[in-house]
Amino acid sequence: MHVNSRSMIKYTFLVILVLTMLSTYAQVEDKKDIVVEKKETATADEENTVFTSVEIAAEYPGGTVAMDRFIKKTMEYPAVAKLQGQEGKVFVGFVVSKKDGSLSDAKIIKGLTPECDQEALRIVSLMPKWKPGMKNGKQVDTRYVLPIKFEIPEEEKRPAVGTENVRGVDEISFDEPAPVVEETYDENHIYTVVDTPPQPVEGMAKLNQTIKDNLKYPKKALKDRVEGTVFVIFVVNKDGSLVDFQVVKKSASELLDKEAIRVLSTLPKWTPGSNQGKVVRTKFVLPVKFKLPEEKK
Repeated sequence: MHVNSRSMIKYTFLVILVLTMLSTYAQVEDKKDIVVEKKETATADEENTVFTSVEIAAEYPGGTVAMDRFIKKTMEYPAVAKLQGQEGKVFVGFVVSKKDGSLSDAKIIKGLTPECDQEALRIVSLMPKWKPGMKNGKQVDTRYVLPIKFEIPEEEKRPAVGTENVRGVDEISFDEPAPVVEETYDENHIYTVVDTPPQPVEGMAKLNQTIKDNLKYPKKALKDRVEGTVFVIFVVNKDGSLVDFQVVKKSASELLDKEAIRVLSTLPKWTPGSNQGKVVRTKFVLPVKFKLPEEKK
């Protein structure tokens, strides 16, 4: 009987020991499952991250050379910025999608002028899909900052007002106008870039002749031998009327500036500009060059 009691105690102790080991093993397995779940959650968060630093950067199709070519071909240098000699870089930030390389959320990080900033955003909006960036061997959403350079070609740069050579030609000449394409239609907005720019009903040649016929070269400017180019900006309304005349780049004489505005303000209605198939109000810059008659020897 005593022997049986001792055997029972040993058996009971063995059962308790086995159950304890099984319980401990189960707890370890549970902890392993918890760790795995945490790793899976971290990976899910990473899937929704927009990275600013990656192993392989997002890239324009064809590389930098192809991108530079696209920018130069697409850029429409804002007329006012060109006339004022505005040059520099606009830094545009945007997101390159990991799914298809499409660009979104474009913003100006560092601007130049309002007109140049808008043009930079327009250029980015027209870009083809990029090659997505890579991190840990996977394509990821990437934020990219692109500098877009605005530089006036040397052949288009104008001499300082008042420094033009006197060529002895009695005329007022007109350079090709450079109206400034914006993607969103706004009924009340005054556009600087449009799909179809406004133009004189009878064309630029007739406009040139009309202004010559109506111009009165200021007597004091003639006496003082003053000549130069006056750059006038105005708005072409949706009905073709011309309003809001302003000198954006003055000549060597206020008399020439006033005469240029006077003559342009007498012009008849134009054919208005249009954007996205709709008639819009448009800003227009017209350079008017005053040249002195040749002095008789």
